[in-house]
Amino acid sequence: MAQRTNGSIRGTVNDESGAALPGATVTITSEASIGGSRTEVTNDIGVFRFPSISVGTYSAEISLDGFGTVRVESVDVRMNATTTVNVILKLATVTETITVIGESPVLDVIQSSVSSSYKNEMLAEIPTRRNLWDMMQVSPAISQTFGKALILRPTSKSSIPVCNSAGSGLR
Repeated sequence: MAQRTNGSIRGTVNDESGAALPGATVTITSEASIGGSRTEVTNDIGVFRFPSISVGTYSAEISLDGFGTVRVESVDVRMNATTTVNVILKLATVTETITVIGESPVLDVIQSSVSSSYKNEMLAEIPTRRNLWDMMQVSPAISQTFGKALILRPTSKSSIPVCNSAGSGLR
């Protein structure tokens, strides 16, 4: 009867609650014994197996999406023996970094207002009666309210008055 000069590695992969984790990737590495690495995937009950591998010292790395990776060093494989490597994977923590590039617009936190400016050329080209009151009706943040007075004030850059509907008076 010939004597075997190989051994094997067998193990299970579970989560922290003890539930089996099928589909976990198990990679063993040993430059001296196998000249690189071999990979297996756990079956539906979380078991993996590397049968008939050369005697030596291996490292094992176990990973599964959504879980942290575990690395086991110094896994000794002896002749005609099975080395057991049971691993518990912990849920991975998700780290997300959001980088915002740009500047926020300058906001006046003391007073809020909406203003509209109309040049004479624009007033001459609109298809209305070219009336300032018609322009105010289509301006943002201005609505017609009966019983409240509108305050008009001329701007320094043109002869067209600006309407202030806040009722706060002239400044």
